[in-house]
Amino acid sequence: MVTLIKKKLKKMLPQYFLVRRLPKEARNCILLTFDDGPHPDVTPAVLERLIDYNARAVFFIPGRRIERAPDLLKRIKENDHLIGNHTYIHSNGRQPWFWNYYRDLKKCQIEIDRHTEEKPKLFRPPGGRISFSSLLAPKLLSLRTVTWSADVRDWQCRTIKEACQSAKDLLQLLTSRDIVLLHDDNPHIVKILDIILPEMKSRKFDLRNGIHFV
Repeated sequence: MVTLIKKKLKKMLPQYFLVRRLPKEARNCILLTFDDGPHPDVTPAVLERLIDYNARAVFFIPGRRIERAPDLLKRIKENDHLIGNHTYIHSNGRQPWFWNYYRDLKKCQIEIDRHTEEKPKLFRPPGGRISFSSLLAPKLLSLRTVTWSADVRDWQCRTIKEACQSAKDLLQLLTSRDIVLLHDDNPHIVKILDIILPEMKSRKFDLRNGIHFV
């Protein structure tokens, strides 16, 4: 019941505070987003597939994970994708109180800017958790909060079979203007992309221009 109430409240928030779906002007666009990278092996494979299908995406990166593959941030940018702030520590537990949350976001901004010479303009709270801190702290840093409208929990996939099922589930629920949540720190995302990208193209979804609407 609590989860259902939270989902309804998210839908009621104005776009000034939260973007969870592309606007009507986006028409047949789909925006792919990837959380929790960069990963030294997985992220390059994701980038290759996005090139093959002329797709642009947003990569929401936790600052503390940059050290795994720092050079990939420039490669993401050079491939015409956007990099978003995903906090520095990426806490999966209790959220820090407001000013600690703000300082954590700022630290991530600085770290991404240090590697790309450009500060992010988009923010995604870990787990999509919406709170006073996760809504107001990004505003103080001129960040726009983006969540998602399509999620098949790809981060849970541990086998090829599970990845195929996640891909199938995503294709069944996908509609125009969706913002899709994916993760480029799980090797099984490669199999998912190999299934969904050709089908998205066959359905005439625009995988390139959704990025302009966030």
